[in-house]
Amino acid sequence: MIDPKLLKKQVLLKGFDDEMLEKLSTIIQEMSFRKGEQIFKENDETKGLYLIHSGKVEISNLTADGRQQTLAVLSPGHFLGELSILEKGQHEACAVAVEDTDLLLLPKEEFAIFMKDETECMVSTAKFFLELTQAQSCGKCTPCRIGTERMLEIFERITSGNGKDGDLELLEELACYIKATALCELGMTATNPAISTIRYFRKEYEAHIRDKKCPAGVCKI
Repeated sequence: MIDPKLLKKQVLLKGFDDEMLEKLSTIIQEMSFRKGEQIFKENDETKGLYLIHSGKVEISNLTADGRQQTLAVLSPGHFLGELSILEKGQHEACAVAVEDTDLLLLPKEEFAIFMKDETECMVSTAKFFLELTQAQSCGKCTPCRIGTERMLEIFERITSGNGKDGDLELLEELACYIKATALCELGMTATNPAISTIRYFRKEYEAHIRDKKCPAGVCKI
């Protein structure tokens, strides 16, 4: 079992208390990759959320003309594979260790159960992931930088009981625009948690907006 103290260094887990980190430490799997070793390929089935403990990871994909395009180079504290937590599917890019790298894998099934047990509110969960991906944004890409800020403003409104008609449609519109126009993998996938939860848990959003109620009792409405 990994030392829970090491998890406090992860951006993704900065808001978790000691008890939650202790629980997470029981499901995390440690993985090591040598320099140049592939972590996953484009279109591979997702396994879970990867946290970078040491080393660096390059995220890239193939362009239309067959070139390998670098989308991002992630360092310790960053994470990748967040899409797999909210919806099953395939990786939209590939990941390679730029140097000897140690990763912490949160298997998607176990982490999904953990998040449901600890939060239960999918609106709050989507907001949580959006906050973290925005925090990793380099700020160079306007759709990612400004678009995610606007989306977070809407999420803040919804989770505080001030949501209004049209917010869901605006979230969907912004999410699709950011996904289509962002310049890197981070921006392209930043809105996936919002898109997925709106698709599968729309009634929870509607309860927050129309009934001014969080069904899970998590949001302070």
